[in-house]
Amino acid sequence: SSSFRVGGTGVITELQAAPRVVKKLKLVGEPFKVHRNTAFIKNMFNTDLEVAKFMGASIRTVSGIRGSIKKALRSSGGERATGPPGAFRAAFEDKIVLSDLVFLRAWVPVALSQHCAIAETMLQAQNTVEEEAAWRMRTLRELRQSNGVPIPRDANSLQRDIERVEKKFAPLHIPAKLQAALPYASKPKQTTKKRKKPVTAKDRALAVVADERERKERTVLQMLRTVGKEKAKKKKESAARARSEYHKKLAKEEEKHRLGEAKRRKRRYI
Repeated sequence: SSSFRVGGTGVITELQAAPRVVKKLKLVGEPFKVHRNTAFIKNMFNTDLEVAKFMGASIRTVSGIRGSIKKALRSSGGERATGPPGAFRAAFEDKIVLSDLVFLRAWVPVALSQHCAIAETMLQAQNTVEEEAAWRMRTLRELRQSNGVPIPRDANSLQRDIERVEKKFAPLHIPAKLQAALPYASKPKQTTKKRKKPVTAKDRALAVVADERERKERTVLQMLRTVGKEKAKKKKESAARARSEYHKKLAKEEEKHRLGEAKRRKRRYI
């Protein structure tokens, strides 16, 4: 009845303003010379130009043997004529017979009559006809100009002076043990002197001025400490020499014992 309707939904996957419509074309030819898997075909094309256009296309016989178009033959007007105009050489998977029909499946474009003009863009020129201006869209600049809206500005996009803070790096500090292990060329040469603390009134009050007797006693004590350090140094050096001689003596005895052990083993097992 007229009240019955069927509703359906769909999704547009592609919008093509100029669709390409083609129709099937089946060309039939006849072999007039066969040699193993190669055959000469005629009555499929009219000129050598058509053969060159379809060079490499796949063809098939009625019996199901597949092949391809190789090259056009020379026309019959020359001295070394090999076939009529439009004849070509084809290669097949197997040997065909002269009674087979060879056909080519192709597609031919069909020109369609245009019934409507599709507007690909709504941004037409400003000096358009009144009929076309009805569906013309204005640009963003034109809308701002007509409404008096200024162009928005981003504060982060404005050009401004860049103030760079000078970086202050901490001075290089090398431990004393590492400095002692470094070679002379790698040791730090220029070091800033530490500033002495200013002498305060408290330090002046605690300062003691030694008399002549105290200065002599301090000199004698310093001399005694120097002598003691020298004695300790000589004692340490002598102990090192004695230790070195003792190790040498142990090494000689060990070598002697090793040689004697080798001789004893040789007498025992030989």
